[in-house]
Amino acid sequence: MKENTASGTMLIDAKDRTESKSYRLTEEEWTDLKLMANKTPPGCNPMLALNLGQHRLIIIEESMWDEIKTLVDRIKENVSAD
Repeated sequence: MKENTASGTMLIDAKDRTESKSYRLTEEEWTDLKLMANKTPPGCNPMLALNLGQHRLIIIEESMWDEIKTLVDRIKENVSAD
């Protein structure tokens, strides 16, 4: 995945640190990504996708996680109701 790729309502900033095995995220860097995401149609949310050694990680804001969890719970309720 390339840096700053829009996918759905997420603007994904991909970082590959498989060799260095470390990454530091500053508040300023996250704020810049968030501002860029908000300007990306349709008004995206920021997400950092990070390859760190053997690990593939994503970083999102807690409010986005709450939204995802709510949607998954609703889907589970609909599936179990059928």
